Parts: sequence; structure tokens; C-alpha cells
Amino acid sequence: MHTGHPFGRSHVLLTGCLLLMPALDAAPAQSINISDGNAPLERCDQLQISFDNRPALRDEEAIQLPVGAEPLTVNLAHHGGIGLREGSANQHEITLCKAVPDDRGADLAAIRAVVNGSSVEVAGPAGNRWAGYVIVRSPRGSHVSLSATNGPVRAESFEGQLNVRTTNGPIALMHVRGKVTARAENGPVKIEGDGGNVSVETQNGPIGVRLMGTQWQTGDLVARAQNGPLSVELPDQYRSGVEIESSGHAPWSCDVDCGTRDNDAGTRRARLGDGPTHVKLSTVNGPVKVR
Repeated sequence: MHTGHPFGRSHVLLTGCLLLMPALDAAPAQSINISDGNAPLERCDQLQISFDNRPALRDEEAIQLPVGAEPLTVNLAHHGGIGLREGSANQHEITLCKAVPDDRGADLAAIRAVVNGSSVEVAGPAGNRWAGYVIVRSPRGSHVSLSATNGPVRAESFEGQLNVRTTNGPIALMHVRGKVTARAENGPVKIEGDGGNVSVETQNGPIGVRLMGTQWQTGDLVARAQNGPLSVELPDQYRSGVEIESSGHAPWSCDVDCGTRDNDAGTRRARLGDGPTHVKLSTVNGPVKVR
């Protein structure tokens, strides 16, 4: 799976390019490649999907679910990904983008969205190769929970209550506000924005933060990387206080004056900005880069 270097330009990590290899006993040179690009994701035809470097056969399915007391839950346990944007309708609009190898066209009909109340999962042909990418458009203020295994999750231009979890896949949060929690195991997280109550944690994965504007406008951003590097990019004259912390032995690279200090507890800290602290970033067993 390729997600780009965590210290690269922001669009690299936001691409959510996914390269999936089969089990060790499968035939050699088999792979599934899914790229969701850099543009805002709204349609299935924006996805590039191939099997063994050959274009996939494609289909799609659209469903609508009402906004209720329970959160919309989308769980993707197979190869694919999830993209969330704020929608203009007063309901959840969901598109399942289906793909199979070009010699398995009959399997497209077996890929389907399985809806149970406000929960959506994706099922497909057992024992065969296939992919399902779910595009979600939800109204402002709604509650959405997204989880994926072996695939990326990206959320952009959304305000509401959002929970995201991935295993072996990246998370991208772009201009997402409200109450947001994101947890990635064995995958990176990229954050770009200027507000919201956002809590992010990685286990064995990097965190990249790009702060926009002149301050963190609402709430707090708290991000912690366990066994992964931390990259922070902030504009000149950023007013909100930004606290950065690492293990004392971790290397730092600063394009600005970080003014790092070590304490007796073996922790290295820096504080940027003159205003109240609304951004707290830390890493354990990982380097820090500030620019």
C-alpha cells in the first residue's frame, strides 16, 4: 500500500492509493490497485481500479438512508475504501463502487451493500477477487462512524460527529469540523484544517498535520503517534498556541525556531504561537519535523 512519505506535500498522503497483495499461497504477480486521486471524491468514475495492472470491470449501486437517532455506520472489511463528504440532501446518500477483474464480470452482481438499520457493510463473491469503495454524502450535523480494514478512509468538508478507524490503511481528514475521533493501526493519518474538537491516534503509523489560516478557531486538536513520526506544517504568524512533545531521544528538524526544551522525565517539548493552546501534538518513538 502506497500512501506517500508522511513528511511530503500534503496531497501525497491524501491520495489514498491502495496496493493490496494476496495471501502467500496465491498465484504470483496478483494485485489490486485503487487510487482515489487528489480531487474531492464524489463519483465512482473518479476512482482508478485495476487488477494485475489491467483495468477492472465496474458497476455501482446507490442507496439512501434517513438520518436518525443512531449513527450511520459503514464497515468495510474487504479490499476497497471509504470516502465521506458533506451532502446537501437531508438524508445519507451512499454509492457503492464495485470492481472485479476483467475476466470475472459475472461476479459484479454478487457485490452488494448489506443494510441493517443504519449500518452498512459490503459483501461480495466468496473466494474470488473483488473490491468495493463506498462514497458517503451525509448532511451537516449528522453522526457518522467509518471503519476499514486493508483500505483508506478519507473525510473532507464535513461538519458533524465523526468516528474513523482503520487497520492497515491510511486516514485523511481534510477540513472536518465538529467532534472527530480517528484511530489508525498500522497506517498513517493526515490532518488538514483550522478547527473542530479533533482527537487522533496512530499505532505504528505517522501523523502529518497541516494547520490552515491564522488560528485553530473552535475546539482543540489533540494528536498522538505511537511508534511513528510527527510532521507539523503551520503558517507564519500562526496565533493559536501549538504544543509539540516527543521522547527525549527523538530527533527534531525545525524550519522555524522551535525552542525545544528537555525535562527530567525524558521528554522534549516545544511551544509555538502566542495565543491559548488549542493544538497538542506528540509522538512516542518517532522523529519530529516542523515547518
